[in-house]
Amino acid sequence: MTTLIFRATVAEFSLGLVEVRGIVWLGTRTTRFDEMTAFAENVLGLQAKRREDGLAMYGLPGGDLFEVFDQSHPAGGHPDGVAGGFLVDDAAHAVAELRAAGVEVTDVESAEDYRWAYFRAPDGNLYEVTSGPY
Repeated sequence: MTTLIFRATVAEFSLGLVEVRGIVWLGTRTTRFDEMTAFAENVLGLQAKRREDGLAMYGLPGGDLFEVFDQSHPAGGHPDGVAGGFLVDDAAHAVAELRAAGVEVTDVESAEDYRWAYFRAPDGNLYEVTSGPY
């Protein structure tokens, strides 16, 4: 039944799969930046691997990354709330597959060896596909 619903909403030629390897990034943009970073550090026990005005980056033992953004910080392509990042082998290839499926996707962005692009899922939320040395 689910397959029929999927096939009814996506063109037949675009049924290629994005091969997700894991969830490796979680970011939140909040007006309560100080409270959220204090929670991450004092309750969750995370240590910031990078911190600047309005941005805190926390590396987790498995290589995953949790980032907290203040509302005014320019980084992080999601405008508000929480976004999760799906690890893929090649962000550009995943973007092509998503676009072929009719999904709204941003262009690929990069920083150092990391590549990512945001997409809007049927639930209305932004997520990302990301590749790099996680």
